[in-house]
Amino acid sequence: MLLASHTSENFILEKASAIDLQITSLVWGITLRLGFLTTWKAIKQTISITRHYRYYKLNSPYIWMI
Repeated sequence: MLLASHTSENFILEKASAIDLQITSLVWGITLRLGFLTTWKAIKQTISITRHYRYYKLNSPYIWMI
């Protein structure tokens, strides 16, 4: 057993129910969506700064911190 060294002898693995899988899928979908939106906004902001200031503002420490 893979987890035998970290679990007690009385441990019984429970099967995931359908509602558990639905909740997990919902949370995973929300996480992926927020990650996509954050990345998309960062790309748009970088393009906007590059167009407005060319590459002069890309040397700012603030931009690299974000």
